[in-house]
Amino acid sequence: MFRPVIHGVAFVLAFAPSAMHGQAPPIDPSDPLAKPAPPVKLPLKEILLTSAPFISLKELDEKYPLPQDPERRTKWRLAILQHQLDKHLAPFEAGAGAKAPWADQARKAIKAYCAANARTAAQRDGVYYQEFLKAIRAVAQSCNDPLVAYLRHRHTTAVTNYDVKRLRDDGAALDALRATKSYPVPVVHASHNYRNAVRWLHRSPKTAITEADVAAADERYASDFAAALAAAKPADWTELYDLCMLEVEMLMKSDLSRLEAWERVDARLKRQKAPSWLRDTFAGKVHVQAGWEARGSGPGAAVDEDSYTTFRDRLKKAAAHLEAAWKAEPSLDTPATTMLYVAKGLGFPRKEMESWFRRAMETNPDNFAACEAKKDWLMPHWHGSKDHGDVIGFCLQCAKTDNFYGKLPYVGEVMILRSMPIGDANNLKELTRSGFHFLFVKMVADGHIARYPEDRWARSRYAFLACLWEKWDIAHEQFEVLGESPWTGWFPHPGEYADAKAMAKKKK
Repeated sequence: MFRPVIHGVAFVLAFAPSAMHGQAPPIDPSDPLAKPAPPVKLPLKEILLTSAPFISLKELDEKYPLPQDPERRTKWRLAILQHQLDKHLAPFEAGAGAKAPWADQARKAIKAYCAANARTAAQRDGVYYQEFLKAIRAVAQSCNDPLVAYLRHRHTTAVTNYDVKRLRDDGAALDALRATKSYPVPVVHASHNYRNAVRWLHRSPKTAITEADVAAADERYASDFAAALAAAKPADWTELYDLCMLEVEMLMKSDLSRLEAWERVDARLKRQKAPSWLRDTFAGKVHVQAGWEARGSGPGAAVDEDSYTTFRDRLKKAAAHLEAAWKAEPSLDTPATTMLYVAKGLGFPRKEMESWFRRAMETNPDNFAACEAKKDWLMPHWHGSKDHGDVIGFCLQCAKTDNFYGKLPYVGEVMILRSMPIGDANNLKELTRSGFHFLFVKMVADGHIARYPEDRWARSRYAFLACLWEKWDIAHEQFEVLGESPWTGWFPHPGEYADAKAMAKKKK
């Protein structure tokens, strides 16, 4: 039976296309899998028929600036792609595998992996990751290149029950990659995954993993991180920062507080002489998270004085670290993006918030996280207009970018999907009774599929949401295109996809 449950997805308010307009833009060389498509037309007439405030196109540009210089964006994306190729393909070309019988297949898979990894938002959502999966599966089994072997093992081997045997297989793939001494940054990612798996198995009942195994994995990870630091360019620092954040989450499962976990990781970074940008960005984000944990997510009136004081103190510390990181390396967007959450909590004036937002978007034109943070700042219960005009206007502006590569049009969906009453059938039905909410789902899905018609993730998502809203004609159309090849994350339960497909066909 089809069960309408949201699986860690996200969603807001909205609007949808009444019609397309204008001419198709030229194909962007940094987005080669996109098809030419006309810009999405914002449904301003539909908004007039609701209680939402009317917003003109001119007002959008004046009140909700969102830097999207096409030339700069293309140049920035191509630079990221080139860095990925330098990091993954160049070592392959320098090795013995470059002349093997399977070299062309391996080369194609590595290039596809680089293209998927070059996206800064939701790298495993969309056609670039799907193209990588096709390419890596097509590589001959006789291929023994360590990078290709690791990618194939990591991305195509199904895991239904992680056990010690799978851990050993992971360790063997990691050891082979490490032995090349050619992939220090990919190795530290693999090393983190292995270390995390060792700790997870160690917590399991009747485990065969010992304290010595945990210590050995910790030691190898520290060594791998040091090697990655030594080889890293500034373009790699964000990846190393992400690993530091993941390490904090991992250590918190060992009964450390967030700040205690940060102190432990930062002590190692200090010993390893990590760049100041990395340490300050890391400290800033951790203090933001710790500040919001102290405050809680409820209304301000429900926050006691001590918690509120701790909240503000931690955000002020975060602001100092983030300011220092931004000054140390203004070409990287993470400090400016994270500062937007400080801006929300400390109530930065609109002009100051917009300044940090501009920095975040100019350094990363595909910065979905920055757009989401600004949207939060503009919510009525924070600093936006009480009639929702500000948040609706900004979400429309994000849709107006047509930047589906960076997923900016999806910003408008995040609020609604995140607030979906999971597991509560009555409230879920009440929410999905609103046609207004589905307008934005349709606008975004139609715009995305026009550009990426072969995207199974997008079509499966659209079919799933159309079923929730009982838009059976739309769901049936998507199911017909998908056939028996959906993106399974949207229909994870046995038989769920077949049941939903049959229901849509019956009710369309």
